[in-house]
Amino acid sequence: MHLTALLQDAQRKRQRGGAFTDIVCDTTGMIISSIGLVYWGLVNATIGASYAAVYTLLIIFTISRNQLGAIPKITFRPKYIVYAVYIFFAFSAQNWLSEAMLVFTVAMLPFVIRDYFAIKRKL
Repeated sequence: MHLTALLQDAQRKRQRGGAFTDIVCDTTGMIISSIGLVYWGLVNATIGASYAAVYTLLIIFTISRNQLGAIPKITFRPKYIVYAVYIFFAFSAQNWLSEAMLVFTVAMLPFVIRDYFAIKRKL
């Protein structure tokens, strides 16, 4: 949760604009993290780019489904697991980031495909 959401919760004014800002900041943070991991050679470039693209599609499709009233019952967002794998690497020097991001990319694909067809049916 970002500062805007915390402020809105404290003021009891949870608005769509704040939620949108949260999502933009959250997704931007994940993309920047993925680029950084690739830049420093901790993640294979193809895997890092694929993860960022699939993650972004997942978020866009989830938001679109919500707006269309076809709210998904479950969605897989591995962002915090990737951060946990990085912390594990930082303390153990065992780099499993490429493998983890590849597994998470493949794990997100069924949700992206499901959401794509759910949105297409609603349109």
